[in-house]
Amino acid sequence: MNLIYGNIVDKGEAAKIIKKLDYYILKSKAELPLKTELLISACDRLSECLGEGEFEILKNMGIPEGKAKQELEILKLMLSKEYLQKRLETELGRRDIFEYSNEYIPYEYGKRVQQRLFPLGTLFHISAGNFELLAAFSIIEGLLCGNINIVKLASSDDGLSLMLLKKLTDIEPVLKDFIFVFDIPSDDIESMQRISEISDALVVWGGDEAIKAARNLTKPDTRIIEWGHKISFAYVSYKKSLDEISDEALHSLAYNICDTKQLLCNSCQGIFLNTDKFEDLQGFCKRFLPILEESAKNAAQKTDTHTLAAKSLEIYTEMLESMLDKSKLVFRGNGVNIIAYRDRRLTSSYMFGNPWVKALPAQDILETLLPYKNYLQTLALICPNEERNKFEDLFSKTGIVRICNAEDMSVNYCGLPHDGEFSLRRYLKIMTYER
Repeated sequence: MNLIYGNIVDKGEAAKIIKKLDYYILKSKAELPLKTELLISACDRLSECLGEGEFEILKNMGIPEGKAKQELEILKLMLSKEYLQKRLETELGRRDIFEYSNEYIPYEYGKRVQQRLFPLGTLFHISAGNFELLAAFSIIEGLLCGNINIVKLASSDDGLSLMLLKKLTDIEPVLKDFIFVFDIPSDDIESMQRISEISDALVVWGGDEAIKAARNLTKPDTRIIEWGHKISFAYVSYKKSLDEISDEALHSLAYNICDTKQLLCNSCQGIFLNTDKFEDLQGFCKRFLPILEESAKNAAQKTDTHTLAAKSLEIYTEMLESMLDKSKLVFRGNGVNIIAYRDRRLTSSYMFGNPWVKALPAQDILETLLPYKNYLQTLALICPNEERNKFEDLFSKTGIVRICNAEDMSVNYCGLPHDGEFSLRRYLKIMTYER
């Protein structure tokens, strides 16, 4: 499905619109900028009307009832007036960016200059499928900065973003000129290039391949704003014995792994231990496995059978390899697995409750992680309190952009930087006027 000027249209109609999209964008640009107060009011009204219908959709997606209620409340909060205003204040220093005006005479220039914030213009959001409402939230970020927004839905999109944006345009018809949603396949290069050519910036969500593909779509004069896939992990340190690690911290880590299914950029992919002994990894895995099994049981969700079959085959292959080269050891559990490796490479996990565990002595942290500096995101740090400052300072030099406790690893808060940057700042430009 596609959303054009607030109307749901089919594939054929969407193709016709793409051919004339430059005309529609020109018409919308004449309306720029979008008033911040109007958008926030519409989002707030949308927040208030979300309820049972959306709750049922989340449940039908395989989300357990308790988590569905939690996610609905988070969604309502993130769309509320107070949340959006506070976010603008945190990221941009004011609630209405278009009220910003700074007039001054630059040093040794002799003329008065006025500075104002202005939208980039047209943003083409290329969404990813690892988060249900990513397309909608990406567009709302663009709207907060007054931009026109075109989104290409991910192939795995569940329709929730489109439904949310349709409701938003119904609440505030003015927004129809600023939202275009296309459900086009990634191999429709002609349509993708046409949209790219009339856009001022591409907002790309995805890994290296998605970013490479986006670069091939654009001309040199089109800005690319990358939100690439990142890797997050935990680091566990203790003084003498594994017994020093609290059950509470391990339960929090297991909850993150199972609750997010390791699909998010801030999901725990694996665990580094402050040791150089493979025997310590085995001891940790034996202790952590039943905790992980318990979390998996409590967080049971529907998962595509083909995906599960593929993951099971990958784990089975790991087990066969471990019998031959002894470079890894698979600890099999009920619905989950932990794989202990002898290497220190930072990689994604097999997801869906299959974390890796590796040894990484404190003195080798910087040397080991620096090659991955542009892929690092969140670190769950589990260590004695008296050593926390030392480890925080050390990991801050690696490229990690967030250090937190295990229970907060995938928890977002108002004003949380994304991959170490305030996203709203990237969707604006500073205009200067001289008179």
